[in-house]
Amino acid sequence: MNRAVYVDGFNLYYRLLRKRADAKWLNLLALSQKLFPNDKITVVRYFTARIRTLDDERAPQRQETYLRALNTLKPVVSVHHGHIQVRGKWRRLQHPITGLAKSALISHIQEKGSDVNLASHFLLDAFRNCFENAAVVTNDADFAEPIRIVQHELELPVTLVHPTEDPAPALSDMGPSEILRLSLSSVRMCQFPKVLTDDDGEFRCPESW
Repeated sequence: MNRAVYVDGFNLYYRLLRKRADAKWLNLLALSQKLFPNDKITVVRYFTARIRTLDDERAPQRQETYLRALNTLKPVVSVHHGHIQVRGKWRRLQHPITGLAKSALISHIQEKGSDVNLASHFLLDAFRNCFENAAVVTNDADFAEPIRIVQHELELPVTLVHPTEDPAPALSDMGPSEILRLSLSSVRMCQFPKVLTDDDGEFRCPESW
């Protein structure tokens, strides 16, 4: 059966990959094929945003290299971008010093748009009959309603793949056709080769994450 896979990039990163340098060079198509060996993977959509950081100036460059690697998997794999919003916000100090300010202005960095993009493409593909089976890689409870609509209203099977110990109750309560835990061992088995080539030449996995 044809299967489409929708990957919540930030949720996957922060729930499973962030502290594991040996797992970040992840080939999403190979992972999808490993998780669903009996299906034909026709679409893998990866949802993220180009990061902005205040404490690691090399992080955006590493991300660009990874996105370049994903682009070698076109047309099956596609990358969809939200955006990063940086705003000043006042926050009350937990332990203010007597006689000094009780709050501080901080730089608040927030990812915007990726969740909406994932839900929109997931529903659009379902309404267009672009797949027979779908999988959503996330543990974000915000996707409970899109999963319910596709699984129960459109009657298309949806597998929830959660990169955590346990799935969020709001997601499992929607009654997906299958629930899989994404293991670190599976991710480590589906890494890109250290050196890749595209139309712009040869490039390699970042030396450090």
